[in-house]
Amino acid sequence: MFSQWNSVLLQTPNIFPSKRKMDRNVVVKARVDDYEKIEELIFHFTDSLGSVAVQEDVYFNVTQGRMKLRITYPNRNGQLIYYRRPNTVGPKISESRVTEVEDAVSLKNLLCLALDQLGAVQKRRRVYVKDKLRINLDEVEGVGCFVELAVALADMDTEKCGIEHVKRVMKALQIDKPSLVPFAYLDLIMENNNDI
Repeated sequence: MFSQWNSVLLQTPNIFPSKRKMDRNVVVKARVDDYEKIEELIFHFTDSLGSVAVQEDVYFNVTQGRMKLRITYPNRNGQLIYYRRPNTVGPKISESRVTEVEDAVSLKNLLCLALDQLGAVQKRRRVYVKDKLRINLDEVEGVGCFVELAVALADMDTEKCGIEHVKRVMKALQIDKPSLVPFAYLDLIMENNNDI
């Protein structure tokens, strides 16, 4: 009996997915003091008005990296995002895996049963895309306005190449070093809550 199962298993193709590489981006985040100015600079740089979404990012406690469920309103679809990124100032590598989700609210309820929820971030995001570059202009509830740059790296692209690309965009958008923020929005929100 067991030998029959062994022969079946040996003939069955591997049904367990191999560890797929994580997507790599070079990212940087900066605080925005003049929203209209940065909006105009981004428009001239991308030749685009971007697209607007209202999002809720719900973070869950995981053993390494970060995991968040992003819910986009009003349609309630979203993305389950796992990522690893150092809390350092300036352009840095971010590794991530993203899974599209149709009913993000139901998944949120399930994940809240299985995992500890760390907190949530509410934001209005305007997204601009130009070639490998993605620019997020965010109004984040409780902590203010920010701009986030992300350059997607292909397998053959080096980290150095991505950092140089991000630095050129920072210069074009007049993003200076004192405005750079090393932390995730959730960290900033939690820090604000601790100060109250």
